[in-house]
This record gives sequence, C-alpha cells and structure tokens, in this order.
Amino acid sequence: MRSTDARSQEAATRRFQEIVTHWTEDPDAFIRAAARYFGIAEAELVDELDAGKTLSDVAREHGRTREGLIAALVRAA
Repeated sequence: MRSTDARSQEAATRRFQEIVTHWTEDPDAFIRAAARYFGIAEAELVDELDAGKTLSDVAREHGRTREGLIAALVRAA
C-alpha cells in the first residue's frame, strides 16, 4: 500500500499537469485571470510585463500578494 505522502504527491502532480494543460490550451486565460486578481485591465498588465516588471512586482504595486496570485491562477485553471 502506498503512503499518504505518495498519494498526496501524485494528486498534486496530476493537478499541476491539469493546470499546465489549461494554460497551454488558452494562454490568454492566464493574463485574464492575473489581471482580474490585480483589478486592472488585461492591456495594462501586458504593458507592465512588457516594461520588464515581474508578476510579483505588479502584485505588490496593486496591494496584492504573490501567494494570492498563485491561488487565483489555480482557481481559474
């Protein structure tokens, strides 16, 4: 019988693969979800990223957290 840790790891790996597949099939969904979390327009987010900012930079500037962004992206996937 497999341990709980092994089953948890397998479940996490499957969920990660589902998320990657989702973003690969609809890459604009990533920008939509992130912009929605930040409370800004998609075009504004793209401009900020094109200017060299990271998602963490954008999160901080809009009073959000990196962890919150990750949670929002996982929920949107």
